[in-house]
Amino acid sequence: MYCNLFFFRFQKKGTGLKKIITSLGYPLQQTEEGWEVDLSELKIFTGLSVLAKIIGEHIIDEAERSPGDVSFLYKINSNINPELVEMNIHHVQVYARAGVMHGIRKFRDVFINQLITVFGTLQRRKWRREIYPEASYCREEKSVQFSKALVFPFFHDHDNIENNNRFILEKVKNSVSGKSFFFRLTIETFEKEIIDLNAIPNVVVDDLLTRVYIAGSSKIARSVRDNIANACSRGLDYYSEENRTYSRLFEQLENTHLGRLEFINFSWDENFANYIRKELPGNSLPIFKKIFLSLEAYSICNILHHGGTVKVLLHNCFFSLYLSQLGRSLNIGINLPRKMFHMDDYLKRMPILSSIAEQMDHHFHFSNTKIFLIHHITSEIIGFIEALKKLNVHSIDVMFVKYSGIIPPRYLDTLLETDSNFLFMAGLEKKTSDKVTDYYTIAEYFSDTSGLSGLDQVLKSKKLPYFEAMKMVSGHLFLKCCLEAKKQGKKVLLIEDGGYLSPILNENELSLKKTDEVFHQFLVSPVEKIEMSFRRWLQETLIGTIEHTKNGYDRLCSTINKQSTLLFPSYSIAISRLKTNEESQEVAHSILSAIESILHEHGMVLSRRDIIVLGAEGNIGKPLCRLLKEGRLHQQNQTLTQVDSKYRASKDRKYCSLESIPDDELYRKDLFIGVIGNSILKKELIEKLILYGEKTNLFFASGSTKTIEFEDLSEWLQTFSSATPLTFSGIPVEIEYGRIYDPQSGFDQGRKVVIRFQRGDRFFIKNLFLLADLSPINFLYYGVPTEIMDSILSQLLKVTLGMNRQYFANKLNPPGLYAVDHQIDEWGDML
Repeated sequence: MYCNLFFFRFQKKGTGLKKIITSLGYPLQQTEEGWEVDLSELKIFTGLSVLAKIIGEHIIDEAERSPGDVSFLYKINSNINPELVEMNIHHVQVYARAGVMHGIRKFRDVFINQLITVFGTLQRRKWRREIYPEASYCREEKSVQFSKALVFPFFHDHDNIENNNRFILEKVKNSVSGKSFFFRLTIETFEKEIIDLNAIPNVVVDDLLTRVYIAGSSKIARSVRDNIANACSRGLDYYSEENRTYSRLFEQLENTHLGRLEFINFSWDENFANYIRKELPGNSLPIFKKIFLSLEAYSICNILHHGGTVKVLLHNCFFSLYLSQLGRSLNIGINLPRKMFHMDDYLKRMPILSSIAEQMDHHFHFSNTKIFLIHHITSEIIGFIEALKKLNVHSIDVMFVKYSGIIPPRYLDTLLETDSNFLFMAGLEKKTSDKVTDYYTIAEYFSDTSGLSGLDQVLKSKKLPYFEAMKMVSGHLFLKCCLEAKKQGKKVLLIEDGGYLSPILNENELSLKKTDEVFHQFLVSPVEKIEMSFRRWLQETLIGTIEHTKNGYDRLCSTINKQSTLLFPSYSIAISRLKTNEESQEVAHSILSAIESILHEHGMVLSRRDIIVLGAEGNIGKPLCRLLKEGRLHQQNQTLTQVDSKYRASKDRKYCSLESIPDDELYRKDLFIGVIGNSILKKELIEKLILYGEKTNLFFASGSTKTIEFEDLSEWLQTFSSATPLTFSGIPVEIEYGRIYDPQSGFDQGRKVVIRFQRGDRFFIKNLFLLADLSPINFLYYGVPTEIMDSILSQLLKVTLGMNRQYFANKLNPPGLYAVDHQIDEWGDML
């Protein structure tokens, strides 16, 4: 619909650099770094879309109410349109003959947009100097000496009904006051022309398609300016907005040539932050207004869509515009050039992993192997992917694990710059079907997942919880990866964090099925029917699996307990000395730091909490309890309760089960930390805590993999909230749902449930804080520090290289579970 015919191009002689005249009236100049446009002298008009809407609604009302012509005089409000009043334009006269506006209500939105285009054209220097050449900023330019009417020919269809109107805007001298003017707006059809254009000076506005007007851009600019000022006051140098339902900003930008965006990211330097802090809001507002005015121009949007960068110069600053994440994210850097991130930048932060990637102490590689990776999205994993790439892996398919928190835009910028034929990425996005229940669908912010629409519809209809959704999508993508590997003559290695697929693939129940049955189970449609057993089919492609976590390791152990062996070799670093002695302690630190951050932001402290740790003798539970006893809890608050099935006797506040805890001790608890890998807080205890617990606020935090630590609590809330009437233990209750937000940043930290009830003659309120929505809280912020993850991921990479080397050397260990430092060394060789 839109093409380059709408703007002029020419080249500077001898340079090969192009210049484009934009619809704003200022040229885009190609430079060595990209494109540049100077909007320093661009005059800003505010309230033009407001004026258009006011006049439009008045016209529609008059057309429906009056049997005759539509005619009225509107006095311009200096508070809405101060720039027009400064130009001595004080009124707008509107006229349309009877019948021209017939049925206009059907075309209301189209009609209002046409009026926005008419008045928005005043923002454009080219046309403004035609209708108002005597303005001071027009007189300085080579311009006509008399006013010309602006003619707007509009053509559109609505429900197969043509509606072709012509709008004529004239500047007319006020006959009462010779020093002022008014605009005369005449609306006519081509069949019922009123004005003889041959009789008046006029010019047709012939580039209507080169610009789309952002309605309410002044209000939007003011809102963004306030948010950025707020961020500056907190010492931040960035601000992001995500496309949410009913977002005025994204709704208007979608009407431009940018199309639909998912994110807008602002960043700035310290000079701009100081400027924003010192200046009055009105002084900095033009900067933000010009940002949105520049996005109205098709020529600028076209460059952005083709991967270019546009630098916009202003008097006191500049801003850079560019798209990333496959065109889903708009980036605006104020006083900052385009930021380019590369995966190698993340790898360089991990010297041990880098040395393995550079083959400094080995000669192994992955040149005949495809990797299917299931892992959390962190900066360290981006470096890990780059390490795989440097080791010549054929391709990588990633299913990202994401419980909560926000993925930093720069992570997605970096990953999505990678060749999609080499790296395919997918993940899940949380949805809420009612006030409590979460379910998961395929996220839209990774690779192009248009080919997964059928699978996504199934997820939406079944509303699967996290673990089940992860297994379904991971299984679907893994089978597709194996199909592709067979075509290419490659092999597959599965690396995962959490035991989503490996335990299933090693089960006899699945392996004895026909391959077609398994494909049907995971909604995969192969080109040809495959009759052989799934085990035999998979053995032709899958080398083996590598497991990162203790949860995944335990799931594989459970599979062995059920059927005495595994079907494929599985190497694991989960219980290596490095993992148990170092990483688990750092995870414990991260869990407590995340809990403390949330408590502090809401005016509370960890040291005053009465805490219970579920899974106190586990890899994470042990250091967690030690950290609490030795520092996080005050000397006067040594009431930590520890629960673990390894305890044989109940003493010193250590219990083998929750049911073993005396009621008076249980009722004093207000913070429950789960690192056990199972849901042991059952319905009966939940109701007792709410009815008889001494504390008003009850906090629940998971530090384990996936979302099962408090699964019974989630299910109880879901069942309870949908019951009619709302009662438990025969007591009527009221329930209210909300979110936990950081009061300064607005960061979403989980869900809050308020339960009110009366027992006897007393009223009670219980506030349930479900931190990070009961997903692992350490991933709400930063997880484990890079220094530790460098060693952990290096061990993971070594054992993966070792398995791959053994396979191609015909020395692969037989099917079974092999743990680093127990059965094998870091390179997968038997101890």
